[in-house]
Amino acid sequence: MAAEEVLQTVDHYKTEIERLTKELTETTHEKIQAAEYGLVVLEEKLTLKQQYDELEAEYDSLKQELEQLKELKNMVYDLSNELAFYLVRNMANTYTFRHLGSPSPSTGRLLRMERPGRKHFCKSLHRRKLTIWGRSWRCRTN
Repeated sequence: MAAEEVLQTVDHYKTEIERLTKELTETTHEKIQAAEYGLVVLEEKLTLKQQYDELEAEYDSLKQELEQLKELKNMVYDLSNELAFYLVRNMANTYTFRHLGSPSPSTGRLLRMERPGRKHFCKSLHRRKLTIWGRSWRCRTN
């Protein structure tokens, strides 16, 4: 009887060892799988951080380029105003500007540019229109 009890105890221990080994294998597999998922998430995080850094650098460069373009636009605007003032001042020696009526929103201020002894005025002006400081003057003929 003691031998049978020992055999049952040994069988019980073998069964318990097999069960614990199986659970250990499953737990180890789950831990490995969790670690693999963690690595995938970490790699994705690093990729997203790198993309974010690249986009941030591109944003900064585009912002700087936009500021430079705004400065350039302001410089061109100032130069065009100076040029228009210079042209009007030099034309004043040759032409006489006469106001033709009240300004309208669509055409701006209407002036007649007259040059003595000439049939047509403003021949050299593009499309017979002069824009200075955001206002337009149209040239008229006799």
